[in-house]
Amino acid sequence: MSCPLTAGYSIGCRDSQGGIDYVIALQLENIEDITVVAGEVTAITVVVGEQGYKIEQEQGTGMFDDNPIGNRENGTYRSEQSLSLVLNDRKTETRNLVNLLAKNRLVFLVFENTGRISLAGLERGLMLADGAGGTGTAHEDRNGYTLPFSGTEREQAPTVGLSDAEILALLSPAE
Repeated sequence: MSCPLTAGYSIGCRDSQGGIDYVIALQLENIEDITVVAGEVTAITVVVGEQGYKIEQEQGTGMFDDNPIGNRENGTYRSEQSLSLVLNDRKTETRNLVNLLAKNRLVFLVFENTGRISLAGLERGLMLADGAGGTGTAHEDRNGYTLPFSGTEREQAPTVGLSDAEILALLSPAE
């Protein structure tokens, strides 16, 4: 089967920015359907009564990597996805959230600082790897958590083309 090349790439304006603003975490098991058309998510249907949760990131802390990896000898291709979230406190509520995130396969809507929204963990979900939590030593050290999530997908993360209202609906349980 041929995979025809259908587009090129041109260097554009210097308007790209690194980092992420926030994510919306959804439990993979609570997603009934995700529609992807030409690399863009056009619909997400969750189980009635379930919702996603917004996790904000302090500027300069969270990141998302979506690495294409090919194997010439085997003729295979995959995407290694990793998401690092930073939570700057160790309150009881934060500790409970960390425990819940650690126990689930998650799909994340990643709100990048460029304005792009990516969907990580489309088919298999991302899971917590080796997280870190602690008080730090000096007064300016982090007292909180660093949570690295990772997963392998067949293709790179699609962009999300949902309206603001559709995204907001993911944060409220359907009735």
